[in-house]
Parts: sequence; C-alpha cells; structure tokens
Amino acid sequence: MFMDFDIKRGLFLLLKRGLLVGVALMWVLPALSQQNEDSEFLFANKDNVETINGLTVRWDSCVTDMQIRVLRRLIKNMVTIDGGTFRMGGDDSVAFDDEYPIHSVTLPSYLINKYEVTQKEWSVVVDSNSSYFKGVNLPVEGITMDECNRFIQKLNKLTGLSFRLPTEAEWEFAARGGNSSQGYKYSGSDNIDDVAWYGDNSGEQTHRVGKKMANELGLYDMSGNVYEWCSDWYQRDYYAVSPGNNPKGPDSGTYKVLRGGSWFNYSWCCRVAFRDGAPLNSTGNVGLRLAL
Repeated sequence: MFMDFDIKRGLFLLLKRGLLVGVALMWVLPALSQQNEDSEFLFANKDNVETINGLTVRWDSCVTDMQIRVLRRLIKNMVTIDGGTFRMGGDDSVAFDDEYPIHSVTLPSYLINKYEVTQKEWSVVVDSNSSYFKGVNLPVEGITMDECNRFIQKLNKLTGLSFRLPTEAEWEFAARGGNSSQGYKYSGSDNIDDVAWYGDNSGEQTHRVGKKMANELGLYDMSGNVYEWCSDWYQRDYYAVSPGNNPKGPDSGTYKVLRGGSWFNYSWCCRVAFRDGAPLNSTGNVGLRLAL
C-alpha cells in the first residue's frame, strides 16, 4: 500500500517537474532564439550593408554591438511623410505676429522619426548625457546646436545614412498630420492633455517618449515634452518672403528655430503653428527629432 503510494507520488513529482520544465522552455526558447538572431546579425553584418526599413545601412567598421542594437531600432522608427501642400502659419486667436502671413507650402516626401531622440540613443552614439532629467527612455535635453550637429555627424558615420534636423516647414507639416491632417491645434488633438506633456500636467519634468497619444501620422510628442531644434535660422518676418516650394529658412542668422513647446511651457507654446528661436548655445528644455 505504501509502495503504491510512493510510486504514485514519484510519478506525480516527475509529471510536475516535466510541466515546470515545459513552462520554463516556453519562456527560455524564444529568448534564446532572439539572442541567436541578434548574434547572427551582429557578427555576420557588423561591417556589411544591410537594408532596414527600406534604407540601405552601411555599418562603420568601428560600430559596437550595442550601437547596432539601439540604432537598428531608431532606423525602424523612421516614418515616411508623403509630400504635399499645406497652409503654414497661425490660424487661431492666439497666433503671434511671426506666424503670419499664412501661406501655402509644398514639400517633397521625406522621413521623420516617430519619437524625440532618447537619452539611450544619444548616449550610445556620443558616449555622454548632459540631460537634467535622467532616464534612458526620456528625451535627451539640454543640448546646444553644436552638440546636436556632432551627434548627427557621428550617427551618419556609424550608419552611412544622412540623418539631419527637419526644416521648420517639414516639422510643421508632420506635426499637423501631413496629408492626413484633421486640422488640430496641437499635434494630434484639440485637447492638449491627450497629446502633450506641458506646464499644467508634466509635474515639472520630462516624460518617457511615446506615452501620450500619437498624431495622424503616428508621431509622438510633437507637442510638448521638449522643444525640438530645426535646421532653419529663425527670422521673425520670414513668412512674408518664404518661397512656396520646400523652404529652408534664411541664409544666415543668430538664432535657430525651435518648435513644439516643452514640459515647462504654457499650452499656447505647444500649438503646431507656434514658432520660437534660440541662440546656438541655448540648452534649457531643448532636444531633437531626426529627419532623412
């Protein structure tokens, strides 16, 4: 009788252990598979050409495994913005003088990242992080235009691509939702709390990118979180002389364009039409978003 009990107990324990092993394998095998895929990629393609998100990437010979992992994800997050024509400038009761006159702008197709550059992406490229609010998935901030340019130059060397800052017109077209625009005041909604971290809801800090609602093109945080550098020189009355076809800003200046508002600002700074400018050495609440 006791022998029968011991046999049954032994069979039960074996069965239990088998189930536990099976459950463990359900978790471990996919992870091992992904690890093998990563290893195969990292060691087979480190110095080779690879197509990611339709883009031809030519990895630099000095690129590290960590850089490849992070930058592959960054490249996959580039979103194609189909070219089109839109009305650029202020179109509401709180518009400022530098948002006038409203004018027609036509742009060719381009790519823009769905997220602001994170501290993880920044650090893996330039091996530094001067952001005040620390966090790998927080937007990088507190960066000058020179630091921004050095980051992009090194990123291009690592990938063989031609990343850049968006022009002011490209930024506004994307923030408005491109050809899918619903005409919202902020990027993706007329209700700022849906889409932006700003002075009234941020808790006086930046937040992880992509936590608010995206706009019509699947772009996040184009209103609020951190200001974003654009490539144009800032000129208050530029709209009066701006060309209608793919404008790139004045030929020179002392300030560069900032767009989007930040965690620190009032809601009206987060409107898609709002313009601002800052000296090249400005830091504060300033980050960036990549274009191609």
